[in-house]
Amino acid sequence: MKLATILIYAVTATAAQAQDTRVWMVQTPKDNDAWLRYATPDTDDQPVAFRCTPKSGQVQVMAEMGRPLGTRIPTSVTVASAPASVTLRGLADPDQITEGALVTAEFSTRAPLVAAFRKTGVVSVTALGETLALPPAPKGAVRKFFGACK
Repeated sequence: MKLATILIYAVTATAAQAQDTRVWMVQTPKDNDAWLRYATPDTDDQPVAFRCTPKSGQVQVMAEMGRPLGTRIPTSVTVASAPASVTLRGLADPDQITEGALVTAEFSTRAPLVAAFRKTGVVSVTALGETLALPPAPKGAVRKFFGACK
């Protein structure tokens, strides 16, 4: 019984520690894709990432969900930043790293969601019956990312 309690504590503590070290990071190189990530630096721990080809007007969202999948399936992905949200057709793939699912979808930089995200820094992603509510991103990082995408 003590061993089980210790193992549960260790797993819970590790997940909590990973979340404590996650930060919002932005990259906007002139000759490559721009990224806005909520992740643990220098690791594969990246629950949510946004990527765009500069000046494309399109943004891809990628989110790690806890639900295990055996195969790729189509799924709805909702990206929200109050008061705006957009529900997109996306895909969910088995994630070999987390043993959950990696969902992806794409939206336009003209979506009202983008203006709300730029203004508040707050965003959430919902798919497969799970919502990832993230801490607010620095508004400057959000503006820099979407500025590179437009």
